[in-house]
Amino acid sequence: MKSKLLPRKEWPQANLHDWGSLGSDLLFIYDDAIPKGQGNTKGERFSEFSAWYLRRGWARMNADGHEIEANAGQWLLCYGKDIEQTFSDDVHLLSLRVQQGWPDGTHLFSGGPLYVLDGDPFPQLVKLAMPLLRLVQKVNWREGRKDPRDSFLWRSKIDYLTFLDYQVKLFRWLTELAKVMVGEGFEMHVPKDLDPRLVAALQVLDSMMPGEDFPEEKIVHSTGLTLGRLNRLAAQEFGYSLNAYWEKRRIRQARQALEIPAKRVKEVASELGFLQLSHFSAWFKRNVGVSPRSYRDQIFSSGS
Repeated sequence: MKSKLLPRKEWPQANLHDWGSLGSDLLFIYDDAIPKGQGNTKGERFSEFSAWYLRRGWARMNADGHEIEANAGQWLLCYGKDIEQTFSDDVHLLSLRVQQGWPDGTHLFSGGPLYVLDGDPFPQLVKLAMPLLRLVQKVNWREGRKDPRDSFLWRSKIDYLTFLDYQVKLFRWLTELAKVMVGEGFEMHVPKDLDPRLVAALQVLDSMMPGEDFPEEKIVHSTGLTLGRLNRLAAQEFGYSLNAYWEKRRIRQARQALEIPAKRVKEVASELGFLQLSHFSAWFKRNVGVSPRSYRDQIFSSGS
């Protein structure tokens, strides 16, 4: 039975510039079997959610102390932070991970870290994911990436029309997901009005490529405020400065890249702008508490 769709007037509302501060980026998408043991990982997620459609086998996830299992023909949705995932040896899944959260680190949806959804009543969730998958695969093949999970588009060079095509396909899928989530009883979290100057500053930060320097000049130009003033506003709104937001973003990108089995640590360091591996390792350990290699060992330890 399909979920009940709320009338448009009952959906939460916010100013246009506030919606613009909601990060909605595809981290990866693939539709494939997972080599035995490689998908069994544990780690942390930040303002992310994972959506798995099980084509074959089963998947089990533990998030924030909650555990749930999904089987073939079901979706498993995860909004948890501390996660551990395990798959059957024969698993084949359509997997999407999306970075979707507000600047203060909260998720768009609330209502529990894990949810299993029967797929039959919602065929559009699979149907609308496939054009997005084909676009990402096309970019990956062109750039020589063979691991289907190595599909972080922020590392890809694409033309403007491809970018627009990507945005259309992603937001069509997110629109369908939002309808399903609200219909299933999940509450949509919309924060209070945000200072438009902070929104503009965050948009500048989020537009930067990994490895680029902190764009202080661009931020000042786009907002008309000094960085010191913006940092004070950010501390009042979010509890941390723009510099801290930038650093959290870089740490998140490093974690995400290290979760790709085929990617070397040296390659991750280079993508993030570190000229020497030792500098990257020291920076990562200072912020995460372990070295990049130890972090990767921990991530994949449950699959060994």
